[in-house]
Amino acid sequence: DPPLDQAVDCSNLYDDGHGTESATEIALVEARYDEFTDARGLAKESKHKMSVILDDVLRNVISHAYPEGGRHDIEVRIECRDGRVITTVTDDGITFNPLLRPAPDTSLSLEDRQVGGLGIHVVRQMADEISYRRRGDKNELTLTVLIGQSSGAV
Repeated sequence: DPPLDQAVDCSNLYDDGHGTESATEIALVEARYDEFTDARGLAKESKHKMSVILDDVLRNVISHAYPEGGRHDIEVRIECRDGRVITTVTDDGITFNPLLRPAPDTSLSLEDRQVGGLGIHVVRQMADEISYRRRGDKNELTLTVLIGQSSGAV
């Protein structure tokens, strides 16, 4: 069995301006993530939580980090250690710390809510730990989910 502390660099993603390439690249990252977590026997719930988080974060970066468009690299690094799945997403987009964004008021009706912020809210609720830092010209978002080992049952 592969060691639980081995990391995988999933892929580099970019926005082609039409969503076609980015959707394909996200699917490739998700496939690599599934291979990585399956090889380590992670419980279905832990795998699913990080999969939802990763999908939302990648779609947000691709949709909002590059107002000028063009090709940009997004690095995704996933590792399992110390009973956690740790995913780090690094991009060269505009500076954006999602942790500074206020939580949406979910008590309001859909018509009365401001647009945006719900995905980040869901990510905050699902992740056990989140941290952000700006390193030079790159955003680095690290998301952690506590893992359970699968007993072989689905």
